[in-house]
Formats: sequence, C-alpha cells, structure tokens
Amino acid sequence: RVCQTAGFEADLSFQVKAGMRQYPIFTFSLMSVTAIVSLAYMIRIFERPYYSFNFYEDDLTFYNFEYFTSSLWFVIITMSSVGYGGIIASTPVGRGITLVTAIVGAFLLSLLVAIITDWFVMEENQADAISTM
Repeated sequence: RVCQTAGFEADLSFQVKAGMRQYPIFTFSLMSVTAIVSLAYMIRIFERPYYSFNFYEDDLTFYNFEYFTSSLWFVIITMSSVGYGGIIASTPVGRGITLVTAIVGAFLLSLLVAIITDWFVMEENQADAISTM
C-alpha cells in the first residue's frame, strides 16, 4: 500500500534495494552464498564428465571436478579475482560459466566496497560535531 501511494510497485528491484538499505550484510551474504553455490553446481554439472583426466599424467591441465567442494573452491577463487592457473574449465559451457563467475565476483566485490564505504560516511550531525571540535 505504501508503495502504491508513493506511485510505484514493490518489484524485485525495490525489494533488493530495501534489503540493502536495512540489512546490508545479510543481503550481501545471501546474494554471495546463492551465487557461489549455484555457480559451483553448474560448473560441476558441465565439467564433471571430464574429470577422468588426471592432473598429473601427461602434463594435462584438467582439474578434477568430481567433488562439489572442488567446484566451490574454483568458484570462490575465480570470484575473488585471484584465479589459480592449475584450475581451469575445459568445456565451452564451463568456460562461459567461468566468465559469468568472474563478472558476478567483480560485482559482489564492488558491492562489498560500497557497503563498507557507507559505514564510514558520517551523518550531517556527526560531521557538524567534528567541525565544531
């Protein structure tokens, strides 16, 4: 009702903005965990048929995505922009998901920076108090 009186609908965009305003850490954590788990699951689905390549035989650079924890590690490392040369996706779909993972990771890291920056922004009365001192 409040949104309709203000002249707009409470769609998903508004709900995310309201969540970020009221509960920034919870909303960020929920978005991060959802992205990490879903992307790791997709990587495991598309890369798992190729896990039979041994990492140490014949200098092949394929990584073992047989376990979900390996996929989680891959997604977290890719999202953090660190990357690790020994872990790569070998299928075209897996590489596409890796690209999306890197973009989502950059978005989430910038969102975290915005949340931390918002904590350090002073309210007007706080800034007045400091200038008075």
